[in-house]
Amino acid sequence: QQAPKKHVVVIEKGLCGSGASGANGGCMLTWSTKFPTLKRLFGEAQAAWLVKESEQAVLEIDAFCKQHHIDAQLSLKGVYYTATNHVQAGSMQPVVD
Repeated sequence: QQAPKKHVVVIEKGLCGSGASGANGGCMLTWSTKFPTLKRLFGEAQAAWLVKESEQAVLEIDAFCKQHHIDAQLSLKGVYYTATNHVQAGSMQPVVD
């Protein structure tokens, strides 16, 4: 829009979107790990609702991909959270509880 006469070409070795321009780190996460912060900001009921809605969004994206035969290589098998130092140890306990 700033330079409408310019032409831009994106070249990728493989499929369009498979390189750096399409990378997202491979993660589609819910807001479950944000529950303590959401609870502090919005209260427990609203925080729980937001987490459940984020979980539902992931399921709906999976269903959409299946319905439209989109091979997004989704895996809904869970996630591991680890601590790399003593400060982080136990920080996920409120989410588990």
